[in-house]
Amino acid sequence: EPVTHAIMPDATDHLVDGLLKRLDCEPAYVALRQTSQAQGVSWLMLVGGMLRDWVLFETVSADLDVVVYPAHAKPLAKALSKVYGCKCIVLDEALGIYRLVVPPTFFETNGLQGRVVMIDVAARLGNTLADDLARRDLTVNAMGLTLDDAHWHDPYDGLGDAQRRQLRMVSADNFRDDPLRYIRLFRFAATLGGLAMEAGTLVEVRAEGHRLLHVAPERIHYELCRLLDAEQCFDVIGLMQQTGLLGHLFVEWPALQQVPANGYHHLALPEHTLALLQQLEQLWAGLPASMRGALAEPYNATMSRRAVCRLGCFFHDFGKPATMALDDETGRYRFYGHEKVGAELVAGIALRYRWSQQLTRDVCALTRWHLYPHQVMGPEVSDKARHKFFRRLTHVMPELLALALCDRHSTRGALVSQADVDRDEAQLLALWAAYEVFAKAEAELPPLLSGREVMARLNLQPGPAVGRVLDQLREAQLAGELADKASAEVWLDALQDHVN
Repeated sequence: EPVTHAIMPDATDHLVDGLLKRLDCEPAYVALRQTSQAQGVSWLMLVGGMLRDWVLFETVSADLDVVVYPAHAKPLAKALSKVYGCKCIVLDEALGIYRLVVPPTFFETNGLQGRVVMIDVAARLGNTLADDLARRDLTVNAMGLTLDDAHWHDPYDGLGDAQRRQLRMVSADNFRDDPLRYIRLFRFAATLGGLAMEAGTLVEVRAEGHRLLHVAPERIHYELCRLLDAEQCFDVIGLMQQTGLLGHLFVEWPALQQVPANGYHHLALPEHTLALLQQLEQLWAGLPASMRGALAEPYNATMSRRAVCRLGCFFHDFGKPATMALDDETGRYRFYGHEKVGAELVAGIALRYRWSQQLTRDVCALTRWHLYPHQVMGPEVSDKARHKFFRRLTHVMPELLALALCDRHSTRGALVSQADVDRDEAQLLALWAAYEVFAKAEAELPPLLSGREVMARLNLQPGPAVGRVLDQLREAQLAGELADKASAEVWLDALQDHVN
């Protein structure tokens, strides 16, 4: 129910004044005000993330959520699409929800750096403003600012919760009506700087989090990616484990509890898995700047490469329960082939959550090859063997070596000394340095022969065989065995003689 709280009207005046002054510098907002006035929209309310972020951080988020009377929603959205130069995307025709993705060109014409902004225009739900805010997920998201009277509406004490730095649900029914909110809660906890979750809200998650099973997998995947892209997420994912949410999201998770600590691992498998996420946060500042820079690069529109690394950390040992076998001689458990089985499990999870082909390929590769860096990092390994490793996994090299470092620091059983950890860390960092040299050399070295030339000389048809020959040719070139086109042709002739 709405609460009465001791906030005097002038307590929000500075919030309203500061926000409106800031918004007057935003071309997208100015265009919204001008267009709504031209359309005769007499009542318009800003809601959601913009108000929340202003209260928490005194920053203005790029995106806008706008509520208007039902009759005005579609006409206003259509008019704005013409002003912004973008399409009007129908999110829900029945509820009157429309999205405008404002293109960079709109800002460039206003003399600003190009960026993408999303504006959602929605019809007011219910008969009153209070009815609309009552249907929102969290109290910090259930605040509104009506622009006609510049009044801040806060029926559920979202401002107080923001000041207390806590996330509290508006009502349990709102979560149950849209169970995605059970995971959005954790995403907000991670992305809003570690806000705590109110006790009653956590009770609801523990009791009813299983309702997530009825949510479209793509929606869950989007929220997970946003969560994993937060600056810090270890504590939040740990809380997801404690509330049972990880088990609802991944049916494979409970089986990890079967794998105990051992001579090499000081933690049982669930805790070891989460420890990798913690290590990535703790080691982050000390990683080579070039590795941090690579991991900070955008992976797609939703997340960075660091989030992909976190997925690899989370899934890397999922194959252990299925491969666990007791060695009678040593009395220790072995997990032969767990990396292969784990990659197969990840492929199934990717299918279930409808990942992109690229993300499936990359996280499967991180799982399949997470042990491989240790096989190519010693001084006894040849450059040719390392280069083959680099070329095979160049698309995930920063993620893979960061994962290996986190795994090393999370494996501290009685049979592992600090000297072991220090040695392996130094060798993994040396492997990264060698990869940087390799990547620079490969980028600067032009290929000696094209695919067409290889096909003509070996009388091959287009297909995988051509790619394999080109890979071998490139490896020989990078190893310094081939210096020019003539030597490459001699090499090809020798290869053909060997095949024949």
